[in-house]
Order: sequence, then structure tokens, then C-alpha cells
Amino acid sequence: MAVEDKWQPPAYYFHLRAGGHVASLRSHVNNTYFLRLDIQDFFGSVTRNRVTRSLKKMFGYERARQMANDSTVKHPADKNRVILPYGFVQSPTLASLTLFDSRLGGYLEQLEKRKYVAVSVYMDDIIVSTKRKKPLADIHKELVVASVKSRFDFHPDKTEGPGIKITAFNIELGSGDIQVTPERLQEFYDAFKKTSSLLEKNGIAGYVSSVNPAQATLLV
Repeated sequence: MAVEDKWQPPAYYFHLRAGGHVASLRSHVNNTYFLRLDIQDFFGSVTRNRVTRSLKKMFGYERARQMANDSTVKHPADKNRVILPYGFVQSPTLASLTLFDSRLGGYLEQLEKRKYVAVSVYMDDIIVSTKRKKPLADIHKELVVASVKSRFDFHPDKTEGPGIKITAFNIELGSGDIQVTPERLQEFYDAFKKTSSLLEKNGIAGYVSSVNPAQATLLV
């Protein structure tokens, strides 16, 4: 995709780099307090006009508009809005570029440069962690303000923290450690015992081990 030749996403946009969500969580384990936020209807918040504005600085208006036209569809619940669809190969990159160019993205950039603050973005999931609770509570307030101004609203039912533990991607994150949640580990255990496929067993064990090697030993 042409955008990838012109825009280098930040290293903390983990959905656009190797390691994925496990690496995203591991980037926080040296901190003590954690905050998780989820952007509600992430792709549905990225309109054709927003995509055009983000691309215009790289390609000029005419080409940017054509690229935006080719990459967007009508919102399934609001025919007056034209948005990025979930599932197009270019959608994650364009959504991330639009987030990066927003007030929220700018604030995340500032945070990432602060000492003792860790930031990770995995598509619509944002995690921020610090050594002390008070700074993270202040950061939370600023993130909410930035999200409203950016029209990237946070899902009220998916906010966790600030606290000493949060859960994301069926993984518990705490100081010095990440582990698969008990419920998800039981599902992996049941699937591991049920299957006769060595390939599937290795896949399950490999994933659990990538999160927490000690938990992988419980499968056998």
C-alpha cells in the first residue's frame, strides 16, 4: 500500500508490527498502575473526509480523495456516513493514520515520550501505565478530553483502571507479569485435551507459552 511507503507508524502501534497484542502487554510489565481504554466503533469513526485529510499531506487532494473513495463504504447503521469498513486490507493502516493525526493521537505521542510512562495501541485498544497512580488518573482525564475532541469516543463499559491489574485480550496484566485469564486458560485446556491434532496442540501450547510459560505446563 502506498501509505506504508510514506508513513512510518509509531513503534507503540503494536497491531502494525511483529509481536502483536502479547508484545503490547509486555511493554507495560515494568510499571505498577495500568489503564485500558477502548475506542468505540473505531472504524465507523473514520469517515471518508477524515481519511482524505490524513492522506492529502502525502499525496495531494485529488489522489487522496480517490484513495479515500476506494477505501470507504456507507455506514451500515447510518447511510449518511461513509466510513472505513472492517475487513479491507488497508483499513487498519488508514484508521491508524487517522488516529495518529487526531488530537487523541497527538496526546498519545506526548505521553509516549514521558519518562516512566508506557503507551501501547492495538487497533482500538489503548493501554497506558505508570509507576504511580496519581499521574495515571490525571492522564486518564486528559485522554477522555482528547478523545471527545477527536471524535474517537471511548466505550464506557470497556474502561479498566487505573489499577494494579487490568485485563485485555483475555490476558491479565500486572506489575512484572502477564498471564492468560483463568476462564480462557480453561478453554485452551479443554481444546488441548479434546483435539488429536499435534499441530493444534502445538499451536495452543505455543500461544499460552508466549504469554506465560508456566501456564503452558498446565496443559499437559
